[in-house]
This record gives sequence, structure tokens and C-alpha cells, in this order.
Amino acid sequence: MQDLPAALKWYVVTIWICAIAVLIMVSGIRPLLPNDYLAAGLFCLLVCLTEFKPIRYNQNVTQTVSTAIAVASIFIFPPSATIIITSGGSLASDIYLRRTWYKTLFNAAHRTITAGLPALLAHELGIYSLSFIDSADLLRILSVLSLYFILATTIMGVLIAVATGEKILRGWRDAVTVFSSYDLSLLPYGLMLAWMWQANPWLFFVGLLPLVAIQHSFAVHAGLINEQEASRRLTQQQRQIHEATTSLLSSVDIHSQIDTMMKYIMEVFPVTHSSVLLWGEGNEQDQVVSRGTCTPELPIRDWSLNLRRVCEARRLVHLDHEFVRKVMTGQPVMLVPLVTPDDVVGCMVLVTDSTFTLDEQGERLIETFAAQAALAIYQARLITKLKSSQVRVVQSERLAAIGTLAAGVAHEFNNLLAGISGISQLALLEDEPGGYRSALDTVAKSAQHGGSITRGLLTFARHLEPKREPADLRSAIDPVLSMLQAEFRRGNIRVEQRITPVRPVLCDIGTLAQVMLNLVTNAIDAMTPTGGVLTIELAEEAEHIRLAVGDTGCGIPSHVRDRIFEPFVSTKTSNDGKLHGGSGLGLAISYGIIAEHDGTIDIESEEGRGTTMTIRLPLKAAPAEVVLAPQAQLEPLRMIIVDDEPLIAKSLHGLLTKEGHAAEWFTEPVKALEAISQAPVDVIFADLMMPEMDGVTLLQRAKQRVPEALQVVVTGHADARQIERVQALGVSAVIEKPFTLDAIRTVVSSLRRAPVLPASH
Repeated sequence: MQDLPAALKWYVVTIWICAIAVLIMVSGIRPLLPNDYLAAGLFCLLVCLTEFKPIRYNQNVTQTVSTAIAVASIFIFPPSATIIITSGGSLASDIYLRRTWYKTLFNAAHRTITAGLPALLAHELGIYSLSFIDSADLLRILSVLSLYFILATTIMGVLIAVATGEKILRGWRDAVTVFSSYDLSLLPYGLMLAWMWQANPWLFFVGLLPLVAIQHSFAVHAGLINEQEASRRLTQQQRQIHEATTSLLSSVDIHSQIDTMMKYIMEVFPVTHSSVLLWGEGNEQDQVVSRGTCTPELPIRDWSLNLRRVCEARRLVHLDHEFVRKVMTGQPVMLVPLVTPDDVVGCMVLVTDSTFTLDEQGERLIETFAAQAALAIYQARLITKLKSSQVRVVQSERLAAIGTLAAGVAHEFNNLLAGISGISQLALLEDEPGGYRSALDTVAKSAQHGGSITRGLLTFARHLEPKREPADLRSAIDPVLSMLQAEFRRGNIRVEQRITPVRPVLCDIGTLAQVMLNLVTNAIDAMTPTGGVLTIELAEEAEHIRLAVGDTGCGIPSHVRDRIFEPFVSTKTSNDGKLHGGSGLGLAISYGIIAEHDGTIDIESEEGRGTTMTIRLPLKAAPAEVVLAPQAQLEPLRMIIVDDEPLIAKSLHGLLTKEGHAAEWFTEPVKALEAISQAPVDVIFADLMMPEMDGVTLLQRAKQRVPEALQVVVTGHADARQIERVQALGVSAVIEKPFTLDAIRTVVSSLRRAPVLPASH
């Protein structure tokens, strides 16, 4: 009784109260005469026998031919005897069938109401004999039978509605469907049995024989209906399982797949709790995901070893093992292994309703679904491993390329440093101001060239983090060409750039720079050792950006050309002295990167005449750039500069003071915070990488003291996490080192108009 929903409890109690009221109503009516006891006992026995084999119409409704005996007793015995016969026979059969006490009492109360009230009506209407019936008697008899039908359908209809959560009208319709199929034929048959009893009791026994045939025909009819319902339900389950399988195979996220599995399994079958246990691979722990309600909670993880042993059978098992019995209290538990052709990847543990029985077709359906789910999980794991391997291979190729370029980059920096040193010493010997200016201009340009090489190295060395943002493709071209200057000179290669201005592309500029590096180094290798011309083209056509890398080298042999983008296919060997030697992964990785950008890469090559690789990337909608109208000269601002490198802080201080601003510079963040607290500040310039206190912390504390001050970050390199943190602070601009006076002017002039993120360098 405690397991019943609250609404159903109240309904059961209401029926009991109504039954007690009916008993009170008939208590004063004439009881049985002594010679009627034997007949009443016989009728009670007949009700009990006919209740032994109920006809199950569907999951919620059962029916018996005892209705005919109950109707006959209404017209033969007084109301009190009718109640004793029907409710007593129902009690006896329910006790024999070991139904729960509240179901037994409910059935008895149901019989008391549906038979007692019509019997009371028959008594009040004076229907005592069926031997001679006129038209008035016929109407009275029909009113009694109608009352029986209305009471029976109403009580059962409300029960169905309350038990299933449906609307009362829908439950009543279900009950009418059942009673119209059975009781509408049993009601007149019961009337006929009453007439036979009053005419001759022996004739009554002869009239009982057709009840056996009626019981059989009703059972066959109900069986056909149940089979149709089962077939419809199976078709619906198969459709739902098909939808679930499609959803599983369309996803490669294991957590999403598990959630889909449990969602559909609890929709298709009466499962109150489902858990999925996946065996961990290698040193990984087993994964357990549960859904639904189960009291007490199942210790799935503790059962892992036992479940593995049970799953070795590779088939559905109804668990009745000791470790289940200790936890569960009367709830059936099914173990469904997740089986692939080669292995068992885990299992589903399903707790079902105690009344649920799974037939052979249902078991086959669950096993099929589990096999499909296991295959989807196995596929997702393979794809995850493949992606992880791909990331490692791409990163390895990138680092290998940097290693290959290290000597060339070192050579370039030595050249820059030698030039800067020589020009600086020459400037010291100059007497004319013009000589000083020319020397300093050369030093500044050399520093900017060194900065472009550094930014290129940082672009290639960063970890593979998918990041899409609007970018100019020249940012992927210029660093590569800067890093390879030494290789161009050594290989006698002339570079021709046919670059026209193009709109920004939504892309991961770092991975595109790697593609550019792969294509250019392949072109260099193709022109080694004779030299040639490297052509770089960048143009906008229709809704695409076209980037082409062409060379005048040896070309690609025809037997390799169609397979050149496959992994490990290469025209080079590892010991042929090439710049980028022979792994066969460079073009395969480049092809994958371009495909991830929804682009294409085409090849045109002729042996002995060269190769052209053409990339086309779609122009996707990107955030529009804000174009700021020129404005009048800004009034001087008070600025604080914080950088642990005195040379950088001093140079930035000098540039800002030359522009007319009041500036102070500090190498210690603590002293800078003291200065910020003592006097009003308009703008704070802060380096990100400082030993005592990083730039993010400094800006956070400064914002607490002067929230109205604008903030600018100056950095040589910042990872994505640091950029996110400074963006959260509302930083107005990011300046990359080495910076130029033009970059500083652009940032300062825009500070009072709109935030700039990131700034140019």
C-alpha cells in the first residue's frame, strides 16, 4: 500500500468507504432464509471458480465470466446475500491467488458496490420473479442491468486513469471498451441463468455449461487483442530503438552517447533505474553513469569485478546473485553486456518494475540495442584516440620544422645583431646629427625585423588550441618568409610576392602558418640545389581567398601526384639533404588543416617545370572592424608604465613624453601601485610577465584603487588563458613587443574613443 501513488491510495480508500456505505444500506433488508444457505454457498463457489482464471485484456484491465453469476444472484437473492456471494467469492479467489491485501480488499469492495446497489434497486423495484415479465418489468430489469454496467465501468475507468496518470474520460473509455466486449453479452446471459434457477435449478446447471465455451472464446479474443497490442508496441519500440541507434552513431562524445542510451532505454521499457558501466582502458578508472530513482542506491562501482565475470557470457542476464540480493528488495535487475564483435566494453544495469516480464522478442531487442550502443562507444573511443594521435603528430611535425629552422633563425639573428652592433659603433664615431639619425633608423628597422622572426617562432611553437578569429592571411605569410631568408639566399632562390589586399578570414592563423611553412619548405626542397623562383600569390576572388605557392623546381612524378596528400607519401628521403626531410606527413597534415577551415587545396605540377599549390578559403562573416574618424589632438594624459625591464620601460616613457603626456615608469609593481594611489592616473601600461607580481594581478589591484583608469597590456608573448583574463578586466588594448612609435600613437589616440583588442604592433 505504501508503494502506491498518493492519488491511487485515496481512490482505494474511497472505494472501501463506499462499500461500507452500501453494506449499511442493505443491513436492514430481509436476510437469507435457512433453505437458501446451500444455494448461496453454491453461487459463492461459482464466483470463486470463475475468478481463478481471469482474462487479461491489457496491462491495466482483467475480466472474468463471474459477471454472469453476479447478475444471476442479483435477481435470485436479497441484496445482503448478493453482496456475500460476490464479495465472498472474490475474496476467496484473491486469497488463493496470493494477491496483496489491499488489492484483495479493493476487489471485494468493488464487487460489493457493483452487485449490491443493483440488487438493492431490484429489491426496491419489486423484481422477485422472472417467470412472467411484462413491459414494465422489462424496463425495471433494464434499469438494474444499466446500473450494474455504469458502476462497473466507472469504478474501473477511474482506477485506470488514476493508476496511469491519464485523463478520467480516457480511462473510462478504456473500461467501456473492455466491458462492451465482455459484459454486454454476460449481462443477458446472467439474466437467463436467473430465469433457469427460478424455473428449475437443474436447468440452471445445464445453463452453466456454455460458460466454459464463453470463457474460452473470450480468452481467444483477448489473446488476439493482446497480440495486436504487443505487435504495435514492438513496432514502436523498434522505431524508437532505430532512432536511438541513429542518434548514437551520429555522435562521437561518449558522455552524450551514454545519456542517449539511458534516455531511450527508460522510454522504451518500464525501467525505473539504469546505470551504464564502461570498463576503463589501460590505467583509466571504470566510468559509471546512472539515471532514474533506486532505493537504496546501487553500488555499481563495487560490483565491477563481479559484473565483468557475468558479462563474459555476452548475453542478457537476470541477476539473482548474492551481491544483488543484499541490496535490492524485490526489484528485478537485468544485466545487459555492451558487446562488440571483438570485446565487451561495459554493461547496462537495469532495474525494472516488479510486474514487468520480458519476452524473447524484448530480450532480443535490448541485446540488439546494446550491441549498437557498444559499437558506437567503441567507434567514439577510436575517433578520440585518432584525434589525440593526430594532435601529437601535428605538434611533432611543427616542432620538427622549428628544429630544422633553428640554425637558419640563429643565423638571421646573428646577422641582425652584427648589423645593429656595427651601425651603433659607427654612430658613435659620427659627428653629424644626420649620421646619428640614419644609424638609429637602421637599428629600429633591424629590431622590427627580429620581432617578426620571434613572432613567427611563437606562432609555430604554441600548442594546438582550436581558435577561430578574424585574421589577415599575411600574418601567416610574412613570419614564414622572414624565418626562411637564410635558406632563400643559400639556395639561390628569388621570392616574388604578388599580394593584393584581402578581407580578414575567420581562421586559426597559427595552423595556417604551419601550412604555409610546409608548402614553402617543400618548394625550397624542390628547387635544391639549382635554385629558382618562389612565387607567393594572395588575392580575393568571388567569396574565397586564394593563396598560391609556386616553384620552378623538379615537379611531382605522375605516379605520386594523385596520392600526394596521403600520409607517409613523399618524393623525398630522410637522408637526401633536404630542408624538410621525407616523413610524408607535411602535406597530409596541411590537407587536414585546410579541410577543417572548409577550404580546398589543389595541386598543379609538371615534372621538370615546377609545382603550384593553391589554397582557397571561404570568406565567412566576421565581426566588422570599427573605423574611427580622425579627431582633434587629445589633451595630455597622466600615465604609469610598469615593466621589469628598465630599457623597455624607459623607452616607452620617452615615446609617451615626446607625445606630450606626463608619464612615470617603474620596474617594481609594488612601487607603481603606491604611485597610483597617491595621484590621479589616466592610463596604466603594464607588462604581463614580471617576477614579483604578474601584470594581471597588478591591473586587478589597480582597478580596485582607480576604477576609472584605462589599462593597456604590453607583452612579448601571452598565452590564450592570460589574454582571457585581461579581457575580463576590460583592458583597452594589447601592445606586442617590439613596438613602434606608430603603434603607440594609434593606441593612445583610440583610448578615449573605443577599446582596442588586440592592438597592432
